[in-house]
Amino acid sequence: MNLVLFGPPGAGKGTQSQLICEHFRLTHLSTGDCIRAAIRAGTPLGKSVKEIVERGELIPDETVSELVEEVISQNRSTSDSYLFDGYPRTLSQIGRLEEICEKYNLTNPVIVALEVPESVLMLRITGRRICLDCKNTFNIYMHHPEQNGCDVHQCRLLQRADDKPETVRERLRVYHSQTEPVLHHYEMLGRLARINGSGATEEVFERIQTILAETY
Repeated sequence: MNLVLFGPPGAGKGTQSQLICEHFRLTHLSTGDCIRAAIRAGTPLGKSVKEIVERGELIPDETVSELVEEVISQNRSTSDSYLFDGYPRTLSQIGRLEEICEKYNLTNPVIVALEVPESVLMLRITGRRICLDCKNTFNIYMHHPEQNGCDVHQCRLLQRADDKPETVRERLRVYHSQTEPVLHHYEMLGRLARINGSGATEEVFERIQTILAETY
């Protein structure tokens, strides 16, 4: 089984990806991880990506697709089931993913999109704070820090720069502008499963399991 998982910032995609990979024994293939691994390995492709990143430019679609294929090729003997995270992000990448799946005899991936109201996403992200002492993460709207013992440290809770309201709104805007055409494409093909991402982690995971059980 292969799966493409979409979700806006704050939707819990990282947590659900981990649960899905553990339960269904999928290899987590993140484009961000692919880029970092290629740069660390110093491969020809990694060197070209590093130069692009250092110039502050966007990595071209074809280069991202080559990175994804490189990872699949390297892991072909140990895995033929993947969770694609952050890929495809554009319409042209959709075509390349189909080519890669055909080339390496991978099943067509299930397309799942976690959906959470923007008001909830804002609370989840803008309410996030990190204790400067114990490094635990709290949410001032959902779990008051003092109830978790962090008041013992008497330290200031840190809000990351990318968790501030204006930044979060921009992150959500970029996600929707990039992702909606891709989701629309898969929906027109009848391959998109939209899942309610609100609620407890276990509840969301059960919804995902139900969808995957119906597909496979």
